[in-house]
Amino acid sequence: MRKNITQLLKDPRIIIAGIAILIAIIAIKPIPVQGEDGTYTLTTNIKKGIDLAGGIEALIELEDPTLDNAQMIVDILSRRISSFGLKEADFSILQIDNKYYVKLALAEANESDLKEIIESEGVFKALIEREAKNSLIIDGKSYPITPINDTCIRVETQEVCINHTINVNGIDVIYYGKKNNTYIFKIVAITGKDIVSLLRDVNHERIIRTPQGYQFQFGLMITQEAAERFAKITKDMKVKIEGNTQYLDKKLELYLDNKLISNLSIAASLKGSVATTVQISGVQPTLEEAKKEMLKLEAILMSGRLPTKLKIVELNTISPTLGKNFLNRAIYAILLAIITVSIVVYIRYREKIFVIPMILTSLTEVILILGFAALVNWTIDLAAIAGIVAAIGTGIDDQIVVLDESKRKKIKESIKIRLKRAFFIIFTSASTTIAAMLPLLFSSFANVKGFAFTTIVGVLIGVFITRPAFSKIVEFFKD
Repeated sequence: MRKNITQLLKDPRIIIAGIAILIAIIAIKPIPVQGEDGTYTLTTNIKKGIDLAGGIEALIELEDPTLDNAQMIVDILSRRISSFGLKEADFSILQIDNKYYVKLALAEANESDLKEIIESEGVFKALIEREAKNSLIIDGKSYPITPINDTCIRVETQEVCINHTINVNGIDVIYYGKKNNTYIFKIVAITGKDIVSLLRDVNHERIIRTPQGYQFQFGLMITQEAAERFAKITKDMKVKIEGNTQYLDKKLELYLDNKLISNLSIAASLKGSVATTVQISGVQPTLEEAKKEMLKLEAILMSGRLPTKLKIVELNTISPTLGKNFLNRAIYAILLAIITVSIVVYIRYREKIFVIPMILTSLTEVILILGFAALVNWTIDLAAIAGIVAAIGTGIDDQIVVLDESKRKKIKESIKIRLKRAFFIIFTSASTTIAAMLPLLFSSFANVKGFAFTTIVGVLIGVFITRPAFSKIVEFFKD
C-alpha cells in the first residue's frame, strides 16, 4: 500500500494540485502578528473589502459636476490613496439629476483619513522671500520699484497690489506689502507642476528622533526648467553662517493649499546651481504622526491638483469589529457547508474513504481562490465570499458526479472510461455556469462583478486542478 500511495503522489494531477497549493499559500503569505494585548492575529496579502475589513463609504459632490472632472478626480484620488498607504479603495461615478458624483468605498480607513485625502486641492508652491528697497533684483537684473499707493506699486512697468502676482523675467513674484521702508516679495521657485517624482530611497526618505520630536524627510525630483528657475532666484541671495554650516539668508517656504507646511534652510552650495532634487522635511510629536504626515504630503504632492472642489454629501461607516464579524461568519458558513455536504455524501455512499478527500478538495479550492485573489490583488468582500460558496457548491456537485460514475457497474467498462464520462458532464456544467456568469461580470455593479468573477475563477480552478486530482484519488481507491 505504501508503494501505491507513493505512485499516487507521483501522478501529474496530484503534483499540479500540490504545486498550485504551494503557490497559493506563498501568495496569501499568512503571518501571525502579536498585538499590544499579547494575542496573535493572522495577517495575509489578501485585500479585504470594506464590508469585511471595516471602513468608510462616501458620496462626493463636485463643485463643477462634469464627467471629465469626475474621471480626473477618480484618477487623482486613486493615486493619493495608494501613496497614503491605505489598503483598498473602490470608486464609481454616478449620475444624479444630470450631475456627476463620485462614490468612494475606502477599507480600513476612518472619516479623518477620508477628509485629509479629499479636502486638499493639492496646490503646492515653494516660495523664497525677497526684500527690496528701490529695486527688485532677479537673476542679476534690477527692476525699479515705484510706489502707487499704500497697497500697490509698480515694478518697472508692471503694476501689482498686495497678495497679487506678476511675472518678472519668466518668474512669478507675489507682492506681500511694505514693512519698515522695505518691500516684501515672495518668489515662486517650485510648483506642483514642476514635480517629476518622489525620492523614497534610504538616502532621501527617513524619520529621525530630534529634541523637538520626530523629523521626517523625503525628496522630490523636479524638472530641469524648475531647477534652472531655482538657480536664477538663488543667484543673488546672500550667504550666512549658522554654527559651522553656511546657508543662504532666506529659507525655502513650502505651502500646500496656501498653508505653510515646512520651512527649509537652503545650503550655500546651492546658490545659483541647477539642482533637480529638493528635500522636504517636517516635525511631528510622535513617530506615528510623523509617518502619517509624511505619507499625506507625499500622496498629495504626487497626485496633483484636483480640478474642482469636493464636498461629502453622504457618509457611511462600517466598524472593523463589524467587518471582522462578517468575515468570521462567512468562514464558518463555508466550513459548515463543506462539512454538511460531506456528511450527506457519507450517508449516501457509506464509504469513509471518499469523505476526507472531498473535504480536502473543497478546502483546497478555497485556498486556491484566495491565493489567486492575492496574486492579482483582487478584493475579497461579501460578494466574493458568496462567489466562493457558489464555486464550492459547483465543485461538490462535480465530485458527486465523479463518485456516481465511478460506482456504476457495466460489463467491459473500466473506471477510466467512467471517469471520462464524468468529466464530460463536469465540463458541460462548468461551461454553463461560466456562460451564466459572463453577463454579470460585465455589469456596472461592482458587487455583482465580484460575485461573477470569483465564481468563474473557482469553477476554472476546479475543472483544471482539483477535479482531476479528486478523480485520480477515486480511481486509485476503486482499482
